[in-house]
Amino acid sequence: MRRSNIAVVIGLIITAGLAFALSFDALTQLAIASNISPHLAWAYPLILDGVGCLSAVAAVQSSTQREARTRLFAWSVTGGTVLISLAANAIHAADGAEHLPVIARMVVGACPPVSLLASLEIVVRMIGRQAPVRATRPKRAAAQTPDARVEAKAASVAPRGMASTVAKETVIAWAKERFAETGEWPSGPVLGEKLGQSRKSGARLRARLAAETA
Repeated sequence: MRRSNIAVVIGLIITAGLAFALSFDALTQLAIASNISPHLAWAYPLILDGVGCLSAVAAVQSSTQREARTRLFAWSVTGGTVLISLAANAIHAADGAEHLPVIARMVVGACPPVSLLASLEIVVRMIGRQAPVRATRPKRAAAQTPDARVEAKAASVAPRGMASTVAKETVIAWAKERFAETGEWPSGPVLGEKLGQSRKSGARLRARLAAETA
């Protein structure tokens, strides 16, 4: 940060502090004149000006479209507290705390609970804004047509009998090639291994082939 900016920030902080001190004195006297205990009258300026400042910060932080209602409410609270503080300071400067009208005392007395409710509302809205949003599950793909379901089922489930027949025909063709080369049929254990079955199955196949060529 540049030195000139630092000087501006320091000047603004000092000015704001002096303005708050003057408003603090006027609001404290009005609180005492409105039958608020002198031991707690110092808290009245804090709940009025303090809530106004904090709600302004909350409004600035609520920048997205989803937080539009929170932002509007926070700015409304800020505007309301500023108007009440201005009116209270003006009344104090004009008539003094000793000649405070009854309606003004009623407004001063009603400010603490209203400030409490407004602060609670802003806090609840900010907590709800920071709550994690549940991720929605993606929708399932559109249902397949009957033809597509039949094709998928046919591709995923191979006919067991057809697969066995194809394997057997392949083994028979291989056995015939061996017979043509050597003049002898492969043994039963070899044929059974080729078929992926037992030796007995291979022996039965060898006997059938031998009988066909006899």
